[in-house]
Amino acid sequence: MYDDSNARYWEGVSVDEIMTSDVQSIADLSQHLSPPAHILEVGCGKGQLSEQLSQEGYRVVATDVNLQAIDLGVSRHSQVKYRRANVLDLPYADKYFDGVVCSFVFASLIEPKRRARAAAELTRVTRDGGVVWVADALVSPEYAARYAFAKSQGAPDNCVFVFHDPALRASCTATQQVVRALARNEYRLAMHATEKDLLALFPQCTAINPRVLPEVSAHSGMQIQKYSVLLQRQNL
Repeated sequence: MYDDSNARYWEGVSVDEIMTSDVQSIADLSQHLSPPAHILEVGCGKGQLSEQLSQEGYRVVATDVNLQAIDLGVSRHSQVKYRRANVLDLPYADKYFDGVVCSFVFASLIEPKRRARAAAELTRVTRDGGVVWVADALVSPEYAARYAFAKSQGAPDNCVFVFHDPALRASCTATQQVVRALARNEYRLAMHATEKDLLALFPQCTAINPRVLPEVSAHSGMQIQKYSVLLQRQNL
């Protein structure tokens, strides 16, 4: 239920509404993959990270489910190859890329089967010895009230409602406006993970240099804990 609603949101939202996470330092990646390694970014959004990687000499393919985001990338006429694709069914052969980058995609995948499928797809298209670079939101005590409110409305653990109305973005009480927004499905659901849960999604990979980085959410203005980790695919 929630995954289908989230998918419709990300497919149809205006590209202007896609928030941009801080462009990550590629220093960790460059220690394990040097240009011109072949890199796939999944959930590229406005494409800032893909463009940065391309400028450093990597050969980059950038994918997203949002057609406006892909059109924006294509309009730049850069070296990045933009393509519409879904993380649950990546249109690439096994072990096709040297590395894969995936930032804040798992937060929108709620059902365990879909989270596992996404991780399996990221692993599948990465060559033996290549790396999967994952960044996503960690469970944070600062969000306890929002987790509790979402759970009281039937959502899974460690989830928060992100309402479309900016005035309600960080709401965690059943005001009249919030109840109306819930009834009209005017929200998406975001899941925060634990480090253990994220790593468990990648049984064929070994974690390298995991880090927790503070970042302010562009949606709510609240601080989130961003987990960034390189996962090296084992030789199979």
